[in-house]
Amino acid sequence: MNTEQWFTFQLANTWLAIEPSMVVTILDPQHYVHLPLTPDHILGIIPHGQSIIPILHLSLFLRMINSGQIDPQTHRVLIVKVKDMDVGIPIQVTGGVELVPVEKVSKNILTKNGRLQDFLMGEFEGEQGLSGILDIGLVLERARV
Repeated sequence: MNTEQWFTFQLANTWLAIEPSMVVTILDPQHYVHLPLTPDHILGIIPHGQSIIPILHLSLFLRMINSGQIDPQTHRVLIVKVKDMDVGIPIQVTGGVELVPVEKVSKNILTKNGRLQDFLMGEFEGEQGLSGILDIGLVLERARV
């Protein structure tokens, strides 16, 4: 049986998944340095290693339900690397890495929350329930992070 690995996390009460190879680390809540003239979904920047990375308020960018009620500075920050870009995303909870049989991944998207459906490549029924597979590369391209 062929399986795929997915790193799962919760964002605005919705479970999402990305490729584990994209996860750099998870940080405790951070204080962001705000930048003037940036879109609302860019919370600011933080130092990370030898670089400075932007913090993307993903639930706000995707217009997810309850995203305005979430204080991103009280949440852990998922650092992801897509191509040559690192970005931080405040998240609620991590689920960890799940092994999912390929045949259990559906291309029919049932997960709906704001514009999230436009950025999902599929979904699966996992340990946390239904998890949407997020095309994080497309998100970053459209968010212009």
